[in-house]
Parts: sequence; structure tokens; C-alpha cells
Amino acid sequence: MEIVLSHLSNYFNLKLYNSLGPQQQDSESTTIDMDDIVQHSTKELSQCLSTCLYHFTQGALDAEIIRKHIKKWPKIQLLRSPFLIDLALAVSDKGATFRTECLDAIKSAIEFHVRDGLRRKESAWVRGSDSPDVDVPVLLKVLTNESTNHRQFTVLGLINLAFSLLSVSRIKPTAPACWSNGKLILVRLSKSQPETASHILSQLADRLLGATEQQYSDCLFVLCKLTPVSVERCPQLTTILENCQPVGDYIHAAQTYAAVRPLISFSTRVRDSLVMVCRKGLYSRESLYRCLALSGFLTVLKEIKLSKGPLSRSQNSDQYSANSYLTQLTVDFHATNQGTA
Repeated sequence: MEIVLSHLSNYFNLKLYNSLGPQQQDSESTTIDMDDIVQHSTKELSQCLSTCLYHFTQGALDAEIIRKHIKKWPKIQLLRSPFLIDLALAVSDKGATFRTECLDAIKSAIEFHVRDGLRRKESAWVRGSDSPDVDVPVLLKVLTNESTNHRQFTVLGLINLAFSLLSVSRIKPTAPACWSNGKLILVRLSKSQPETASHILSQLADRLLGATEQQYSDCLFVLCKLTPVSVERCPQLTTILENCQPVGDYIHAAQTYAAVRPLISFSTRVRDSLVMVCRKGLYSRESLYRCLALSGFLTVLKEIKLSKGPLSRSQNSDQYSANSYLTQLTVDFHATNQGTA
């Protein structure tokens, strides 16, 4: 079994994954084989990879063998074998045990690579040694791009891997890099496969509920900024705003409100949801909820423009007839100006 996986890993690394990543020129290469004569398209290779993943995960082969093999694989070597990572992502859907061990193996390999990079920055002796030949962001880009061809096998595993990277404790020196890689996976999936945005936001909503970790609100902000079309139409975004509650103080919850700033200027749905939630919070007995509501209103006001001059009758009719809770805010604004004039 190990021999089969090694040969498959070597084949797909050479023929598929390397072609999807940055091209490396090798002017001294003189080797030639049958595949150099009979060219295979990337689409054909992707279909072949999907077939292999199907037989490994859905066939008669015991997934326990694959799990043990991946668990024993050296960390630094695992990052050099995208096929094994794809296989681990596919097998991680077999249950809680498989999910934990397979994703932990990939996360540990990424953390090991990040720690090695930090040591190179701190030590001249380490910098003088051979530089690592693995670029984790490029590797994750290749895996997410290739997942569009066999999404039923690896997409869910990629999403779980992203949140596993986001869960790295902030006290670890590897946390910023792991968080960045996790956000990179989610953004690329949401942009290339918009149907995954709802599942991503559902997972994110569970982690934002009562959480004090800033990386999750930062992740929401990046998703709203870089993939607004995919995220804006998801009802889970309204759920996130409605379930936002202050824990200890209102700062972390206010960061969640601020994370949807890129959508406020053009999305009536998001703007109305935020205004409605904030208006409800103003009548709360607890001061934290009132502070959070005021913070939400300030977030809205920073992203919209209200005309300061008097409105004509036609402008007044057009603006107030819009189906938005924001029209009431505009009415109150102009009523206040006219009362103080």
C-alpha cells in the first residue's frame, strides 16, 4: 500500500500539481519518458485524480490503512506531497477520529514549516542551511484551485482545515501565519465556488457566538471585502448579526459588526439587518447591549452618505420610498436638522 501511494504521489506531483503551481525552469533536464511524448491535458489528469480519490475513499480499501499511513508520514515530507494532502482531506470526512487525526497531521506540518521559517529569521546558522522548498500559500492555492474538479471529496476537508488553522492559540508564535493561511483557504473557496459560502458562514457563526478571538471577526471582514457577491446573499450573515452578543465587554462583538463594513454601502439586506438589530439593542436593560447598538449605528453612519441640504419633493419621495430601514434614519436626520434650524 505504501508503495502504491508513493508512486501515485510522485506521478501527480510531477504531472498535475507542479503544472498548477509556479513554473520552474530546468535547462539541464535531459530525461524523457512516455508521458513527455503522449501529452495529457490538465483536465484529464484531474479526472484521473478524482477517480483515485473515489476508489481510495469509497472503494473496498479500508480507510484505516490510509489514516495510519498519513499519520506516520514525516511532517516536512507531507507538504511536498499534495496528493497525500488531498487524500487526507478526502478521508477526513469518514468520521470524527479521521477528521481529527488527518487534519491535525496537515496542521502540524504547516506549523512545523512556519516554526522553521521563524528559526531561519532568528539564526544566521539556520539561514545558511538549505532553504525550504515548500511555499505553503502556493500549496494551499493549488489545492483549493484543484478542488473545483473533485469538490465532493476535498472541499469539506479544506473548510475544516481552514478553521483548524484559525483555532491555533494566539500565544503560539505560529498563530499569525496559520490564521493567514486559514483565511486564504476560505477566501479562495468562497470566490471560486460561491456555493460554499453558506457553509463557511455557518461554521464561522458557531465560532463567533460568544467568542473573544479576533481572528474570526477578521476572517469575516476579509470574506466580506474580497468575496462580497458570494457572502452578501447568504442568510447566515444575518444570523451572525442577530446572534452577536457582548461577552465581558462589547468590543469583540463590535468587531463583528465592523466586519460587515464592506457590504453596508451597497447591500440593503445587510444594512437593514444591522440597523434592525441595533435598534432592538437600544431598548435593552443592559448597558453593554446599548453600547454595542451605538457602535453598530456608528459603523453604519461611517459607510453611508446622508445629504445635508434640504431635499426637493421628488428627491424626498424617491429616497423615502426605498424599501430599507435606513430611510427612517434619514427621516430622523432631516427632522433633527429642520428642528434645530
